[in-house]
Amino acid sequence: MPFHEYMFDGSCIVSSVLPPSSTDTYLSDEDLMSLGKFRNEFVRNHSATGLYLLRKHLSVIHPSSYKDYKIKLGERGKPYIPALPCFHFNISHASGLVALCHDAKPCGVDIETTNRFKMELVQRFFNKNEIKYIESLPEYLRDEYFTRLWTAKEAYVKMSGEGITDRFGDFYFDPDSKNIYSENKFILASISVKKIEFEDKEFVGGKVIHNKEINR
Repeated sequence: MPFHEYMFDGSCIVSSVLPPSSTDTYLSDEDLMSLGKFRNEFVRNHSATGLYLLRKHLSVIHPSSYKDYKIKLGERGKPYIPALPCFHFNISHASGLVALCHDAKPCGVDIETTNRFKMELVQRFFNKNEIKYIESLPEYLRDEYFTRLWTAKEAYVKMSGEGITDRFGDFYFDPDSKNIYSENKFILASISVKKIEFEDKEFVGGKVIHNKEINR
């Protein structure tokens, strides 16, 4: 797969998966050790590309120490850098693409291939407002908007650190306003969701930053 890297939205970059030799220059010894734990080459290469994007960005703002920063996992598994409390980041990957977002506020990103609309997943994970929205669409739009809704919701819980839980239906994404709402219609965040076409595949990417502070 040819290498491709571009800005998705403001402080979010999307890259095709890089060959391992292209990432080593930026990765720390600890990064390389952590990657060695992955037996699956597909997963290892995607993870290496995410770390590469992160370290490459850090090399711009901290050129002399970007490899020294330790990456830790919070209680709910969200990665963070203890030495940089005002630097927040999140990484996502789908088949062939990796996305990194960063900001001074908590942020989340998700990237997905366009998935087939599945009512059983909608009924299990979506809010009643999202179900109503999906049902109002013509059938030819349901695959794309099912993916847009899923991507927005996953980006939000990655920002909050919750992950997919039973509370996944307690909030909803409104594609018209581009806002994430609580059940009582309080605006939780704004999100940018876009369709990306790459290598004859369609992807949907979503980036959310806490308190609606997002470049659209």
